[in-house]
Amino acid sequence: MFSLFKIDWKNNKNKKLFYLDIIILILALINFFFFAFDYTYLKFRNVYFHYGHAITKYDVVKGIEPHKDTDNYIKKADYFFSKINVINADRKKLEDEMINLSLQMLKEQPFDRANKQGDLQIIKDRMKKYMRTNSSEQAFTSFWKISAINTLESKHFFDSRIRRIVETNYWRAYDETGNYVDYYIYIDSFFVIIFLLEFLSMWIFAIKRDADQKVLYPVYHFYDWLSCIPLDSFRILRFIRVVVIYMRLLNEGVISKDDLFYRGFNKYINPYKEMVSNDISAKVTMNILNDAQEKIRLGVNKEILEHTISPQKDRIRKVVVENLKKVQIRIANENKNEIVNFLSKVIDDTLDGMPQYQSMIRIPYVGDKIQKALSEENINKLVNQSSQSFSNSFNTALETDLGKSLLNNIVEDLLDEVIVILKHKDIQSLIQDFNIEFVEELKKGTVVKLRKGEFKTPLIDKR
Repeated sequence: MFSLFKIDWKNNKNKKLFYLDIIILILALINFFFFAFDYTYLKFRNVYFHYGHAITKYDVVKGIEPHKDTDNYIKKADYFFSKINVINADRKKLEDEMINLSLQMLKEQPFDRANKQGDLQIIKDRMKKYMRTNSSEQAFTSFWKISAINTLESKHFFDSRIRRIVETNYWRAYDETGNYVDYYIYIDSFFVIIFLLEFLSMWIFAIKRDADQKVLYPVYHFYDWLSCIPLDSFRILRFIRVVVIYMRLLNEGVISKDDLFYRGFNKYINPYKEMVSNDISAKVTMNILNDAQEKIRLGVNKEILEHTISPQKDRIRKVVVENLKKVQIRIANENKNEIVNFLSKVIDDTLDGMPQYQSMIRIPYVGDKIQKALSEENINKLVNQSSQSFSNSFNTALETDLGKSLLNNIVEDLLDEVIVILKHKDIQSLIQDFNIEFVEELKKGTVVKLRKGEFKTPLIDKR
């Protein structure tokens, strides 16, 4: 035999939180079923009235009282059928009274106060069909002028087809604001106070563990505080509280998977949980990305530059300056031979193209010395030594105050020029198109991943 919950009272790490969860779970279940009963009470009141009359004592909570007109109508009808065999004078008086009460009911619409206008229409349709006439007034008038021979048949029709509808009518009082009287809010307040205290205490504990929870906790547990708002559309969120606490206890092994609640949850709710979660996540994600696209179209790129790059210029300059030396050394080391060969060829070609050099190498004795000194091999050595010397001198200069100041100024000027270029309308248009297209691709990829279930939304919070 499966019970609703199978609790392992020994399998718990934190007894205080364990007992608190159990108490809150039980109270949340009681409150949710109480809310469901109250929410559906008026809808099923007719059923309660006929098959569980004791339940209609709840009428007091909803401000419901017997309607004096329809209640009197039923009493007079019972009296009429009990006196059907009286002498003609009294019989005529009873008939006239019932006809007048029926016509009054049709005229004054006593079902309106209970929002049961449809019930009166059903009564009229049934009476017209029974009396075979198209007029409601004529049908009721003819019905109450019955003979003693047809009394049993008429009484059976009235009791089974008319009375069962009329007697469920009621009068509902209004409060000072013009709304229906409803005392359920006072019953619900008891649970709301407990739930709010539990929420506030867990919020305080969460903040002590992590300061970021000051904002994150009420966001993650939105259903806890929203469900305390005394509106039916928010009260329904209390079921989430039940599910979250139950699943947390289930994951901790406190509640067995053999209980009735888990079997029902696993059979009817769990198959749709992922689908609903992904659907909600997709809509939220799409709204965020659509909003981002709209802001891009409105031209927020300049504002982004002003609020992101400009305030960070000092940090950017510092990073660039610190890495310039590394960049210079890496380039020099990785491409040293290519640089030396390139510079040597440039110098050699330059010398060959100079008339003065050609004249000098034709001078006897001196020309051979000059040509040998400026041979390709010697030029390579000279360039190699010069590049190494320049690199060392450049790095040394960067370490001086003058070098650092000069480099900082150069980088800052470059950053200013970059920002000016980025603010140009053509560049802004290009960036805007790129960003919109980028977000559009994000939207497509997000929808695909959500449909495939690649994004998982955690349901259970860890305390």
